[in-house]
Amino acid sequence: MTTDLPPAWVRLPFDDEEAVALAAALCAAATGASSLTGIDETAVRAMAKLEQILPTHLRDQVSAVQKSTVSMSFDGPSKVDLAALTTLAAACRDHEIPTRYSAQATVPSDTETVRTRTGAFPSRVHSLDNRTCTIDPSADDPLHIAAGILTLGPGATLHGTPELAPHMEEFAHRLAHAARALAQSDDECEADR
Repeated sequence: MTTDLPPAWVRLPFDDEEAVALAAALCAAATGASSLTGIDETAVRAMAKLEQILPTHLRDQVSAVQKSTVSMSFDGPSKVDLAALTTLAAACRDHEIPTRYSAQATVPSDTETVRTRTGAFPSRVHSLDNRTCTIDPSADDPLHIAAGILTLGPGATLHGTPELAPHMEEFAHRLAHAARALAQSDDECEADR
């Protein structure tokens, strides 16, 4: 008797769409469509294991995706070494790469809301209580910090190095100038009516 379910001991932590997306990504990596080097053979092995536990209806979907898509080459950046990328990603996660401008914001919101609004790595957002958290928006470009602060909503308080202050003021002037230009444009449109 055949079954459409994986063996009882296998519990996929993915819904159907995620499983198909994972399989499609592995297929792309296995065929060299990825910009990572050294991943081809690993992706083939992982795909073979995944195919063994995918239910039949998902294997059919993966097969359909494979047959109906093509990889496109482009004259983009050269391939990236997987080991180097993994090391860099871990360093970013662990804040081992120093940034030029250090900052921290206290936000009157829970951590999940702040992560969703900002797209910040979980390691950069810390709960103070169920309604307040801190976020580390440190970056090399002060405009990235300023743009990030705007997504935090009203009531966020920024703390950081004094060198950051003139950049925040410049950003505020740019926003004020843009607002005046929009208001002026709106006034001109009203006058033309």
